[in-house]
Amino acid sequence: MIDRAGIVRLFKTIYLRLMSYLSKESLSNFFSKNISLKLISVFVAIMLWFMVLSGQVITKSVLVPVNFIDTPTGFIALSSSSNLSVIIQGSKSLLDTFEYGTLSLNINSKSLSHGANSRSIVPSEIIAPIGVEVLEITPSRLNISYEQLESKNVRVTPIFIGEAPKGYKVISINIEPDIVEISGVKSKLNLINHIETHQINLSDLDINNEKHTGLFIQDGVKSIIPNNIKVIAKLEPVLLLKTFTDVVVDCNDLPYGLELKEKIIIKELNVTGYIDNLSDITSSGGFYIDCLTDNKAGKYVGEIIYINNVQEVILEDIDIDPKNVRYEIEDA
Repeated sequence: MIDRAGIVRLFKTIYLRLMSYLSKESLSNFFSKNISLKLISVFVAIMLWFMVLSGQVITKSVLVPVNFIDTPTGFIALSSSSNLSVIIQGSKSLLDTFEYGTLSLNINSKSLSHGANSRSIVPSEIIAPIGVEVLEITPSRLNISYEQLESKNVRVTPIFIGEAPKGYKVISINIEPDIVEISGVKSKLNLINHIETHQINLSDLDINNEKHTGLFIQDGVKSIIPNNIKVIAKLEPVLLLKTFTDVVVDCNDLPYGLELKEKIIIKELNVTGYIDNLSDITSSGGFYIDCLTDNKAGKYVGEIIYINNVQEVILEDIDIDPKNVRYEIEDA
């Protein structure tokens, strides 16, 4: 390992001598004499600086996978922890490039006895690159099951969280397949009668799409076939309520020469419909009365309608409350 303190002292000496030299020599002479020698000095200083950085010693926590080797056909070895949390020490330049799997622990299955095993792990067993020192291992002891490999079929149990998307309710949910084959330690498999899916968020379901999810691997299970489950949800839209306040209702297609005597303002107006229709109603603007047949001054009762401002068509399949409103027309 590079003596970082020694290099720092060297830098300090170079700096002090350089300052002493500059105090005796003018700035113009400094840049005009022995230029090549001074450039080489700068280059050496830069290289020494990089050496200081690369020689900086740090510690880092990494996950180290537990691997079993030389396992006979038809047998399985499973650890209570599939990964170890390991504190390592080394140069900063080396540890900054570390990725999962750079270190590993290989346990020879032939060293295990049939059934339950308890084994301590020492730093020298961790396979690490040159220049990396293992300081601490958690857990320092592993419980290992070494038994004959067995398989069985179990039912899949879906796990749901959240609520259905706004404006919909879940009618039914099917999963495919609903039976999977699990393989693992015989003593553990005897206690397993179902396998759970990863959490399925109902709010992520789509009325037109299916979702895929994985399965939760329980203790003692080595593999699941298949491990990808298709979730098919049947959703149905529900009626929603949207409320508007101080709604201004205007006359649509009012004949020429006539006008509303007073502005029609509804204190509170409720619109009920399915989410696809309600999403088109973005504001209180767009509510009208069809005044096409009101061809003279007088008092009338008209039905409130909503006209889509973009498509300029009457929005149907909605219920507006109040449904009707009284108004008066006069000559313009």
